[in-house]
Amino acid sequence: MEILQSNKLCMKKLSSLLFLILFLVSGYAQQIQWAKKRQVPYGDASEIITDKWGNIYEYGGTSYQSKSYLQKFSSLGDSIFSITWQPNFYISKLIYNGEDHFYFAGYFSNEHTYNGITIKSRGGRDGMFGRMDLNGNIEWLKSIGGPGMNSVNSIYFNQITNQLIITGGIENEIYLNNNFQGNFSQSAFIATLNLQGDLIYLKTYDFLDNLDEVYGSNAGIEVTGDNSGIIIYCLTGKGYIHLKPQNPELEDMWEN
Repeated sequence: MEILQSNKLCMKKLSSLLFLILFLVSGYAQQIQWAKKRQVPYGDASEIITDKWGNIYEYGGTSYQSKSYLQKFSSLGDSIFSITWQPNFYISKLIYNGEDHFYFAGYFSNEHTYNGITIKSRGGRDGMFGRMDLNGNIEWLKSIGGPGMNSVNSIYFNQITNQLIITGGIENEIYLNNNFQGNFSQSAFIATLNLQGDLIYLKTYDFLDNLDEVYGSNAGIEVTGDNSGIIIYCLTGKGYIHLKPQNPELEDMWEN
């Protein structure tokens, strides 16, 4: 419980820091050119992204109902489209590749078909990840999970190695797109993939001894990166893993 509270406090501090940076940039370096009110289909906005042409994308939804949406606006804030996906299909992270695609990650339950691609959960909830174009059309979609509750929390595009990295939590058996990968205890995982979503490496981590009580903790793993290509994982209660791009085998070092 203390670890979960610590993680929430960490995220709260990060949110405050981001707000402060945006406030300082807006207050001292920029002027507001336009502001428009927009309708949120449901839930809350998770993040706003811009493409290289200046178009604006907002995604979000409700995690407790597992519903997601994506909206696109012009560089002047005019609505271009709004997409809502079927219930029990939640996108927790959407990233832009700098050109003409988004990569995304999240979780789902039941069966879903988009553009002729079908995924079906094996347990109460499975993780998923995929790629879509800038109009929200899903181009490929893959699942990861097994019996129980599983999720993909985050996705990162490593431009140096031209690979994807996904992180999340699993309970026991794990299948990647119906291919059996192994039987694990409740664990967090990190996986590297090629740009078609095929598995390159998979590594699991058990952070706490009493695994019956720490599914949330062991799933509490996020991924980000910097310009040097070093990827930093923020782990619940364990500090950081630094992973260098020339180390595709997921060799890591701990920093408390």
